[in-house]
Amino acid sequence: MLFPVAAGYALGLFTKIGVDLAIQTTVIVVEIGMTILSILVLFENRYTFLATSPKFWIRVRRSVIGLFYIIACTYFIPFNFMVPDQSVVGPAIIKRLEDLRCFYTGPIFVLAQDATPVAWSTSIKLLVEFTFIIVLVARTFTNIVKQNKTASLSKNTIALQKKFFVSITIQTAIPIAVIILPLVYCAYSLSQAVNNICFLIISSHGLVSTIAMLLIHEPYRNVLFKCGKSRRESRTMSLIPIYDNTIFVIQRKRFQYSETIARAISSTYCGCYAMSFTLFAVHFVYRYYATCKPDLLRFFNGFYFVAWVFGAIVVAASWGFAAFILYPETDRTKAALLHILNTSYNLDPDWVRNVPYSYWRTFDGVEYLNPRKVIGILQHGVIMTVSFGTVFFCGFETYKTINATRGVSDKTRELQNQLFKALVIQTIIPTFLMYLPTTMLFVTPFFGLNIGCYGNITTATLHLYPGLDPLVLLLLIRDFRQTIKRKIFFWSPTTSRVETLTNGKSIQSSASRVG
Repeated sequence: MLFPVAAGYALGLFTKIGVDLAIQTTVIVVEIGMTILSILVLFENRYTFLATSPKFWIRVRRSVIGLFYIIACTYFIPFNFMVPDQSVVGPAIIKRLEDLRCFYTGPIFVLAQDATPVAWSTSIKLLVEFTFIIVLVARTFTNIVKQNKTASLSKNTIALQKKFFVSITIQTAIPIAVIILPLVYCAYSLSQAVNNICFLIISSHGLVSTIAMLLIHEPYRNVLFKCGKSRRESRTMSLIPIYDNTIFVIQRKRFQYSETIARAISSTYCGCYAMSFTLFAVHFVYRYYATCKPDLLRFFNGFYFVAWVFGAIVVAASWGFAAFILYPETDRTKAALLHILNTSYNLDPDWVRNVPYSYWRTFDGVEYLNPRKVIGILQHGVIMTVSFGTVFFCGFETYKTINATRGVSDKTRELQNQLFKALVIQTIIPTFLMYLPTTMLFVTPFFGLNIGCYGNITTATLHLYPGLDPLVLLLLIRDFRQTIKRKIFFWSPTTSRVETLTNGKSIQSSASRVG
């Protein structure tokens, strides 16, 4: 859409097969109208069956909804008979929108020279529909409140109704925020870029509303994320749920041994996190030396190589030692662990070991931060910060060096471009799969966010990284990519055959000249 005029251009399949642009515009408007009516019907259904709706409304509801559908399907049809001559109005519109030709050179479609009738009729239609939706929501809310006052309800019923109020409020706010506000802004905005963003927001309504439904309602949420007694999770060796402001790093036992050995093994698992962060930073240091300071590669040979490995082990050992010393089990963490094992995993407490990252202590019924526990988190945070800082510095310096080195041949420049992309992506992937999930994991208990088994997402993302990192190189570097195609898909590139034929002809010509 090209505001403030009633014009636009199409780039979809219908344009390719020659469907008239006026018909395409009508179809799009009708589809948007049907989307709004689906929201209206949803709230009307809730009002009819959850609230004490009057008998008059029960008799006329189908007729009213049918009238809404008829208007949505037909109100835009008269504007198709008002479409002006495109050969006359098209150049005039393009002249008004000179910046359009900076990114689009094809034909445009002008629905009307004067957009006022279109804007007013659409605005009135939307105003009536959303006013009707708001009235339905208000009536549903007030009727349920009256029912609660006149009837004795259990605590469980009251809690369910509170959840319903929250869900219906969110579901009312979504279409207002995603559809109405962007449309109102488009009516007054003179920036085409901002208008395009508004229409992208409007087109995301289906996705946003679906995700909201899945997350708001607990039955959908439980089915989606399988956070109940999941057999898959009960077989998993390592679990990291968060409950009662505590991070539980849980592993299953394969045989019985003492509590001290169990805590030592769990602490060693925690230290493996530090090992992954450290080795990742060392990996980027090697890249930095190889690209920016080749003479320093000697520090990765012989004794120095052993020193790098030993240093990574020391960092991991310090992380594991802090987990072992600073986070012992308490009566509170034991009770919380039993609750998690019984309600979420159906595991026998005698066959699990854990390290409880609990930052709080209770005194006279008031919770305080435990300084001893905060020291452990600060130690973990320093290791992660130094690792991420090293990765960022080495990655940025490597990028600058490669970017400053311009190859002479086309092949060298192409390889450099591939390395640019690989370096950027291989820096972004660990940021989102390693550093951010682990940081969020340690931060959530400070704010009382008991996300339960969603903490296991961190374990999943950390395990994904080793497989995704080499995959980036295999897909971005052309030689690797073509080798995979040849070996797996038996693909033979045309360029190779052309080069072979060219080389063969040059050899034959050289031989004839020698002869």
